[in-house]
Amino acid sequence: MVVRREPDGHEFQPSGPRTSDGGVGPDELNLLVITLDTTRADRIGAYGYQGVETPTIDRLAREGVLFEQAMAVAPLTLPAHCSIFTSKFPPEHGVRDNGGFFLSPKQLTLATVMKRRGFQTGVVVAAFVLDGKWGLNQGFDTYVDQFELPESRGFSMGEIQRPGNEVVDRALPWLEKVKRQRFFAWLHFYDPHAPYEPPEPFKTRYAEHPYLGEIPFMDSQITRVIDFLERNALLDKGLRRSALSPAPLRLERTARVASGPLQGDRRPPPGVL
Repeated sequence: MVVRREPDGHEFQPSGPRTSDGGVGPDELNLLVITLDTTRADRIGAYGYQGVETPTIDRLAREGVLFEQAMAVAPLTLPAHCSIFTSKFPPEHGVRDNGGFFLSPKQLTLATVMKRRGFQTGVVVAAFVLDGKWGLNQGFDTYVDQFELPESRGFSMGEIQRPGNEVVDRALPWLEKVKRQRFFAWLHFYDPHAPYEPPEPFKTRYAEHPYLGEIPFMDSQITRVIDFLERNALLDKGLRRSALSPAPLRLERTARVASGPLQGDRRPPPGVL
């Protein structure tokens, strides 16, 4: 086995050659990571729920690998994403809460590794809690955040967000630009996070359960991304991962400790590869 050592001492195995049967080899693969904030596994069709329509997520699960048991390392958006992209627990990477914590430039991120290996790297995030100022922008050539902050000081960071259609509107031009190059893209969706205000027709269809309405809306926006990949013959050249940060917590029985909120009745998040 040949292993290449990066300048910082980390070791990585180089990609292999094209497969003998003429299929797509590791040297031709792209990487797309989609994170779905506060999305419950037990509200997705692939996990057996019949109350919403999630055809694209279900398709990715059917054609890929569905994880029946998954666990977020923290019930908070920023710490969970820092763990996803550093492969470290919050006490190791140092980000324990949303806001007030910054990912150190000394931490090695997936984006940094991919950029060193020649990938174009880009991300569109849907919530201010993942703004580049908190440190997750390291390694990305393009990091689309650019949120309008309220002038008043009494606002919640979780309220500053953009809907999934705007995430995809910003992502597709970048994907168009890099589609003939190797790329690593991360798309973050925040729609199933309070306040629950799905657009039509989901608003009317799920009037009694607006949280549920956010999930099929989000799925419809992921459909736009998958359609783009298919139109450009990229779907078979991409390793797609749908990783979900913490599912919404039930407010009862919630306690706060130094590392963030804990609660006894936490449902596992879904995961698809």
